[in-house]
Parts: sequence; C-alpha cells; structure tokens
Amino acid sequence: MILREYQLFKGIDMTELKRVINCAAAAAAIAIIAYIAFAAVGSKGTAGVLQRAGLIILAVALIIQFRNWWIRDRGRRDRMEMLSNIVKCATSSDDPDENINMILGLLGEEFKAERAFVFEDQNDGTYSNTYEWCAPGIEPKASDFTHVPFKGHVDKMFEDMKKSGKAVVRDSGHLDKNTREEMRETFLKYGIRNTIAAPLEINGECMGFCGLDNVTDKRRMDDAAGTISLLAYFFSQLVIQRNNNKRLQKFGYYDLMTGVGNRRAFERYKADWLDTGISYGYVMCDINGLKMVNDLQGHEAGDAMIKDVASCLAYVFGDDCVFRMGGDEFVAIFRDGDETDLRKKIDGVRVMLRHKERSASIGYVFCRDGSISFEEVKIKADKLMYMEKEDYYSGKNDRRKRKR
Repeated sequence: MILREYQLFKGIDMTELKRVINCAAAAAAIAIIAYIAFAAVGSKGTAGVLQRAGLIILAVALIIQFRNWWIRDRGRRDRMEMLSNIVKCATSSDDPDENINMILGLLGEEFKAERAFVFEDQNDGTYSNTYEWCAPGIEPKASDFTHVPFKGHVDKMFEDMKKSGKAVVRDSGHLDKNTREEMRETFLKYGIRNTIAAPLEINGECMGFCGLDNVTDKRRMDDAAGTISLLAYFFSQLVIQRNNNKRLQKFGYYDLMTGVGNRRAFERYKADWLDTGISYGYVMCDINGLKMVNDLQGHEAGDAMIKDVASCLAYVFGDDCVFRMGGDEFVAIFRDGDETDLRKKIDGVRVMLRHKERSASIGYVFCRDGSISFEEVKIKADKLMYMEKEDYYSGKNDRRKRKR
C-alpha cells in the first residue's frame, strides 16, 4: 500500500502539491462558513445578526487570504521561471559577453526598467560601465560612464551594499543630505529617477556592481533588489570566465616576452582588421647586433634588447598594431595618416632606440588606396629593411649572413 502511494506521488512537484492542498483547504473553509451562515438564518435578534455578520467577515477574510496566497504563489512561480531562464542564459553560450548581455535583457524586461547595467572596477580608483541593456527608445549611456571616479559618485552606494548586500535609491529626487553632491548631479544629469545595485564579489573582494535604472513599477523594487542580489553571483562568475578567456587568448595571440602580438595575431589582424583597399603603411623592423649581444653578454641581455625594441615600436604605433614575427623581426601596421605621418612615426622610433642605445634596421612601404598587392608591399618593405641592414653591417668581420 505504501509502495503504491509512493509510486503515485513520485512524479509530482511537491511545491505544486502544497499549492493545491492550500487552495482546497481554503475552499473547504469558505464552504463550511457559508453553510453555517445559511444555517444561522433562522436565528433571531441581535445575536443572530452579529453571528451572520461575523461569519461573512470571516469568509471575506479567508477569500482575501486565499487571493494573497494565490498571488504570492504565482509570483514565486514566475520568479522561479525567470531565474531558470537566466540560468539557461548563463550557460547557453561559450561567450560570457553574450551571456551577460542576455541576462541584462531578461532583467530589464522582467522589471520594466529603462537600463540594466554592469560596472567594473578599473583598478585606478574608477569604475566603467562595461555592459548595458536599454529599453526600446532609451538612449545608451555606457559611453558616458567610463572611468567614473569612485569618490563621491558611487562610494555611498558601496556603503549600502556592504551593509545589506544591495543599494536601493527609490527616488533620486529625495536623496538624503548624506549623499554626496557628485552623485546627486549624476542622477539629475542622466535622468536617473531610481536605481538598484548589488556588488560583484570574488573571494570577498568587490570587483564592481550590477543593477537597474528607472524601474517603472516601484511596487516591484524590493523583488528586483532581491533578484539582482542573487544574480550578482552569476555576473561575477561570467566576468571571471571572460577574464580567463582573455588570458588564454593572450597566450595564443601575444608574444609572452614582449607583450605585442605574435605571428598568429598578425594573420588574424590582416584577415579581420586590415583593409588593403585603403591607404596604409607596412613597416618591417629587424634588430641589429642581437647575435653579438647573445654571444658576448648572454641571452638575458639579448632578451632585454628585444623587449626594448618592442616597447619603442608599441609606444609609437600602438600595442595592437605591432607584431613579433620571429626572434628579432617585427612588423608594424600604420593606418592613421599619410606617408609624411608615417615617416614621422619611424623617425620617432629611431630617436627612442638611440635613447635606449639600441639599433634596428627599418624598411617601410606606404600603400595608397590598394595601388599594389599586400604581398608586393611585404616584399618591398623587406628588401628596404635588408638594404639598411647591409649598410649597418658593412665593413664588419662578423657580418651576419641572412638567407633569402
């Protein structure tokens, strides 16, 4: 008998079962009270009237309680469904950026907010709005919230988050006198009427915060605050995943010694970013005297030489446009001007190299509007660089031989 009953209820959701039992109990209680009320119709005098009134009031109270139970249960089920969807979003893609944006969209739509956001600590005393979802018709503001100073702007919110795990500003028009003027001005300038935020924490250390701006239904602000506090964990984990992915990518596309791109990064840059149909400059750079330094002073001295040359190129052309192609060879891409500007850049590199007491041979080609093919540009720049290197080594007994 017990086994049959176990098999009968085995597949039933216990939460749903409790809801059905509560509803049935409330309905039975109302039915009983209604029966007693009708049975008391025959009672005469003041006592009968009071009895009937009391029973009616009790019935109404039970109906109201039943309604509250139903609304609370429906809200709980809707919240669980939303959280289930959010968990699916958090694991639906291998791209944490995509997952974060999807969760922000779900949050914003669920609580009818104008904006959903993530701010991250930039480790320089500022925070930046790194992710943003906006409701239709709402202008994005993330670009305006780059490197927002911590002091005065968000420190009051962090005080609240430390105390209760969340910060809720229900009406920015009634901020208390303890709120810093910078925060008041920010809310006024960007039309932030209310906001909710929760901290992103990793091992007890705050790395930013997530939240909502301008929740339309203020009756749901407490519900929204609780949900955001819970979801802050998912945002934290996704940010960690994103950072780990970037580190792995750095190992795959960056030269670990110098920090500039490697040959693989150059191929990706050429495929994804370099438009050879417009004007650009191609620069080849080969370090002079590296073999001699390695032989006479050791490879640590040689490594320092490589790092110095890389840092000069990266400073002038930018980290994302310099690539280490081999032991002592680098390539830089120039896209921000004409040939005169390119010459000035190269002169700047030579000045920096002399200051560091380093030497490198440089060959460059400025291609106007795709006038020659990329392969021809490379060959021509390489030849010019080799000619300069021959001039450097001419007359020396230990002249290095380069195979072509």
